[in-house]
Amino acid sequence: MKYIVIALVILGMIGFFFIFNPFTATSKATSTRQTTVLEKVGDKCVGISESATATIVPIIEFQKLELISRKANVVLRCMNDHGFIENPAWIQYAQPIAQQNANQSKISYDEALENLKRSNMLIFSSNKGQPMFWIKSK
Repeated sequence: MKYIVIALVILGMIGFFFIFNPFTATSKATSTRQTTVLEKVGDKCVGISESATATIVPIIEFQKLELISRKANVVLRCMNDHGFIENPAWIQYAQPIAQQNANQSKISYDEALENLKRSNMLIFSSNKGQPMFWIKSK
């Protein structure tokens, strides 16, 4: 009986320490960050695009490209429906990069720009050094 009481007192002290420890309270507050509206809408639209293309099983290369295109189109339309559009500043930023990628990869400029769009349209948090792909429409 004596050992049970001692064990309960020790467990109570440990529980008290974890509940009222100021270090754990501040670390929880600093580790959680607010999710922006863009991130919420973006995650929702990506989920919709995954659901919309879940039954498509690409076999040949053309079907794989079609699947990627469909996903991107669903994300684009969903984001537009939620009031987000392509940022003109991002397009200005991406044009020289697309030209350089086109020259290096021996592909057309339009294909290089589309590849950049498809990768950057899925970034919903700010990236220092480059403009965001999405902006809220007026």
